[in-house]
Amino acid sequence: MQQNAGAQTGTSVSASVGAGSISSATPSAIVIPKLGLSEKIAYGMGDFSANIALGTAVLFLSYFYIDIYGLKPEHVAIIMLIVRCIDAVTDALMGALADRTKSRWGRYRPWMLWMAVPFGITTAAMFITPDWDYAPKFAYALGMYFISSLFSTATGVPYCSINGVMTNDPQDRVSCQSFRFVPTCTVACHL
Repeated sequence: MQQNAGAQTGTSVSASVGAGSISSATPSAIVIPKLGLSEKIAYGMGDFSANIALGTAVLFLSYFYIDIYGLKPEHVAIIMLIVRCIDAVTDALMGALADRTKSRWGRYRPWMLWMAVPFGITTAAMFITPDWDYAPKFAYALGMYFISSLFSTATGVPYCSINGVMTNDPQDRVSCQSFRFVPTCTVACHL
């Protein structure tokens, strides 16, 4: 969506709302219109799909690794702890990387588009059960969970960040986040 927002200053300013980038010589003159209901619903549905994958992994992965895959509970706990500790660092790094991304699609959209398919593939790969000895099975489980977590970060952090460039209105941003969490809670309640 393109809009001429330089009426007050007499300059022509182009704002690319959905692309996550705004270019202007006078950023204070940029006015991005309020988001419509359909845009808020579409934004919320993006989190809905991600939470189907994440909710499944969170609820069933420990059970799967212990009862089906045959890992010891203490080793599953170590896998979860290692990956979550690394994830605490990668989330911040991904935020910094996304903020510095410059592309024709904006700062955040490329990450969501390019990392969604690898995220889906690695999430599915976490539930593959190769018939290996114990040590390679442990390494596979750790590796797949770690890689899936990286792709989740590479899609999730930009997704959460794009709200800040979709609109200038703080109330609109809060409203947009509400539309994001309703489908998320719906998924959590049904899993």
